[in-house]
Amino acid sequence: MSISIDAKSCIIDGRRRLLLSGTVHYPRSTPGMWPGIMREARAGGLNCVETYVFWNQHERGRGKYDFSGRLDLRRFCECAADEGLKVFLRPGPYICAEQDYGGFPAWLRDVPGIRLRTKNDAYYAEVRRWFDVLFACLSPLFDKAGGPIIAAQVENEYANIGASYGSEGGDYMAWLRDLIAGYETGAPLTSCNPAGSDEMMLATPKLEGAVPTLNGGFVHPFVRTFKRWAPGHPCLWTEAWMAWYQVWGLPRPFRPAANMTYCAARFFAEGGKGINYFPWHGGTNFGRDGMYLQTTQYEFDAALDEFGCRTRKYELLSSLNHALREHESVLTECDLPEARSFGGGLEARIFSHDGKSVVFLCNDNPPSSGERAMEWGGGSYALPGQSVVMLANGREAWRVAGSDALDAPSRVFVSTPAIDSGGWLAADEPMPADAGDWVAIGQPREQLAFTKNKTDYAWYKCELRVEGGGRRRGRIVFQGINDFFQLFINGERAAVSNTHLPEDRGPWDGADYRQAFDIELEPGGHRLAVLVCSLGLVKGDWQAGRRNMVEERKGFWGRASWLPAGPGQGGGVRFGEWSIHAGLDGERKAIPATQGHSAQWRRLEPSDAGRPLRWYYIEFQPPSGAGPAAFDFGSLGKGLAWVNGECLGRYWTVGSAAPEKIPTEHNQVMHFAPPGGPSQRYYHVPREWLHDGKNVLLVFEETGGDPGGIKLMNWQPAPASE
Repeated sequence: MSISIDAKSCIIDGRRRLLLSGTVHYPRSTPGMWPGIMREARAGGLNCVETYVFWNQHERGRGKYDFSGRLDLRRFCECAADEGLKVFLRPGPYICAEQDYGGFPAWLRDVPGIRLRTKNDAYYAEVRRWFDVLFACLSPLFDKAGGPIIAAQVENEYANIGASYGSEGGDYMAWLRDLIAGYETGAPLTSCNPAGSDEMMLATPKLEGAVPTLNGGFVHPFVRTFKRWAPGHPCLWTEAWMAWYQVWGLPRPFRPAANMTYCAARFFAEGGKGINYFPWHGGTNFGRDGMYLQTTQYEFDAALDEFGCRTRKYELLSSLNHALREHESVLTECDLPEARSFGGGLEARIFSHDGKSVVFLCNDNPPSSGERAMEWGGGSYALPGQSVVMLANGREAWRVAGSDALDAPSRVFVSTPAIDSGGWLAADEPMPADAGDWVAIGQPREQLAFTKNKTDYAWYKCELRVEGGGRRRGRIVFQGINDFFQLFINGERAAVSNTHLPEDRGPWDGADYRQAFDIELEPGGHRLAVLVCSLGLVKGDWQAGRRNMVEERKGFWGRASWLPAGPGQGGGVRFGEWSIHAGLDGERKAIPATQGHSAQWRRLEPSDAGRPLRWYYIEFQPPSGAGPAAFDFGSLGKGLAWVNGECLGRYWTVGSAAPEKIPTEHNQVMHFAPPGGPSQRYYHVPREWLHDGKNVLLVFEETGGDPGGIKLMNWQPAPASE
């Protein structure tokens, strides 16, 4: 075995090494992108890449496994090895990762008696069966067999929920550790923990037999506490958050490159021995695999952008990585550096070994505090706020000055003439006929029991009867309804649900699942239909009122009631028995799978714009050049899109509102784009999905956009500023 870990560092191939890793999620890019991403990782000074394993995508149906295309994990690891990179594997089974159901397959909900992420025989059996397949597939790729995989993580951030499950949670983690160890990969096991405070860290139970690590936006204040909490282990920062993910309805988060680089350098100055930039490349949530509310773009303000191109953050972090590697023989021989404080936020950290020294001079004051002078070794060093100077054997080897300023765009979208707006075809998505695949349910029931998460969509219907004479004015109140929905009365859209939704929704009977709409009704019977659309499943218990994830609900499970607008408006309004219909007519006709050949198309008419429930089709030529490409969907509303049969993902041009609050752990590092524009406008189309000749774009538009405004864009370097 060529990998081991002790108190000082990781020992890889017989050498003490700093672990310089970056997250790259294989399903969020394409096999054609992987070699370039790996080359950029190596050029950026990394010696390792990290990835979760996406159970939800590998086993969409129980016992039906897929390791092809974007899910070819072996090929991904081999691409890393081709560039001399090691692989840090995080197999879960729970991964979080802003993935649908936290990386669990949705069918786990239907296993009798199952509870997720705790001691439970049904859960254990499914995890063991999946891991038997996974580790058999990956066994040749572990370090013991000469492959690149050097470590494996047990579960993910279990401290976030462990207290909810008490001793049974501890039993589960021990069981999972022993299960993974039983595959005899030879790789060290790790566990990760959020770095929130010294008190929280010291109170967190450690998983014996696994190397503890930290996650957070910045962790340098906790390094020495970590060494007290976990003596005998190096301090590894396995999720160094480059920024944060984006959800529909909120603006895009950013983290200044200088701030990220300062915090990374400060971590190594304090005695950190390994970092995993999360993510190094974020990528794209293709298909329907993003978590509840997660945008299709998984940019995360990473070093390599969604398309795999370098950013300002890449340049600054690369310079740090190379400086660290040049002097790792000194940095890895010291358990902790000597610390000297000069007061007023000025600090020095001294590493020495075998006659060599590395000294970090640090100004920990805010960037706005101005410049301070620091004397060291007969020299004077100017240190702006949030800056680090690295001295090697008395000479300046590297420096960074932190900043709160956002980085100027390094690339821009440029429109191409690839799409002829006059070539669009349209087809209607009808409301389901009264006969057919409706299931009578009496009272509303959540949709996953019927859709099995194979579609985002479910229809609910009932008869709404207004007895007596006179028009009724009031509100239809829905209690126990989820995500996004549209209300139709007698075939015409009467209302659309709220668009700004909370990420952490609270208990199932809470206010976050209640919506009401002002309606006027004529006497007699009315056909009430509701099309509910899932925006992805939760990624963790806390997003659903701290209930076990197996209790996740989508659709409509509560009740509808009539709230009169005033005296004389309430009597005689009755709701009938409910029925449910899973999916869309176009899905049943396999319009996406046949690239539109199964639809009855007609020429796009001006009246189609603004009308809900339409399918759109157009043929187009690929854009010139070989650089990244994206569609501008700014003229659309909400729906799904496919190119040549590949699903680009969910789109939604809902406007972004200013965030009400920023989580405490991000307060010092997070910025947001100005609110007001679409949460996401541009959607990545990988070049390898495009043909040299005819290409097909297929769109299902839920709410009523104008496909004539869609543009195909090139993502190219920004013009040099004058």
